[in-house]
Amino acid sequence: MNFFPLLAAVVGALEQLDIKHTLSKLKLNVARFNVQFFPIIFLITLTLSPLNWQLDWSAVRSFPRVIEIFTLITVGAIWHIAYFRGVKKAHVDEFELFRLLQPLVAASLAALLFSSERIPLIGVAITLSSLILVLAHFKRHRFYGSSATRYLLIGTIAMGCEVVLVKDLLQFFSPIVLLTIYSGGLTIIFYRLFPAMIKPGNERQIRAIISAAIIGALYGLLLFSSIKLLGVARTTMLLMVEPLFVYIGARFLLRETLHPTKVVAGLSVAAIVIWVNVIS
Repeated sequence: MNFFPLLAAVVGALEQLDIKHTLSKLKLNVARFNVQFFPIIFLITLTLSPLNWQLDWSAVRSFPRVIEIFTLITVGAIWHIAYFRGVKKAHVDEFELFRLLQPLVAASLAALLFSSERIPLIGVAITLSSLILVLAHFKRHRFYGSSATRYLLIGTIAMGCEVVLVKDLLQFFSPIVLLTIYSGGLTIIFYRLFPAMIKPGNERQIRAIISAAIIGALYGLLLFSSIKLLGVARTTMLLMVEPLFVYIGARFLLRETLHPTKVVAGLSVAAIVIWVNVIS
């Protein structure tokens, strides 16, 4: 079962690098990206949803569930706007740091809300891993940030809240059905917020958005499936190996410089994840 989050870590790294390339190198507007990104994910998941159709109609008609779905989509819109703005402006090192604080936020919230998520060993592993990653981003005893920091921080907190909502809703929906509802809701929101951005960009940008959406759909399915099978704490812990793949990809695909401290930090986190999985 651990296969899903580990594969999600690899796919998530590819998604991060692809989106960074699309927004920064191809100079694509974040609003235009979101407007064109989510309809493709929606069509992919809608086409595949009959393969694993699970939908509790009583839950859909329940007012609390409707509010929860609306909250999930709203939180998703917030983090996709804020975080993608940060990704466009930030260096790979910085946005990956904030993304990797998301497991700490998600696991902490899940432990508060679900007794099944209160796993001390995993809590210690996630906290230690987050601390290692933060320390790796200090320079001359100071944490370094940029103008993108506030966007990344907002996005990270919203991502953590989203994971907890997904955990609860997966009691009533299969991962692919929930992702279809989620991407469909975000399509509507972004179309309403940015109607002028519906017009496609140039050919290179269109290809990049399609590529990012295919990877994003796969990542979403793997993430939601992992949360359903393993829970929030175990899934987010295993996802913390993602920086290794991001840093390697940044070096060989985006030609960014790899800093030794961050390589060591990534290897340390990977070692912690392996250790926890061996003894638990």
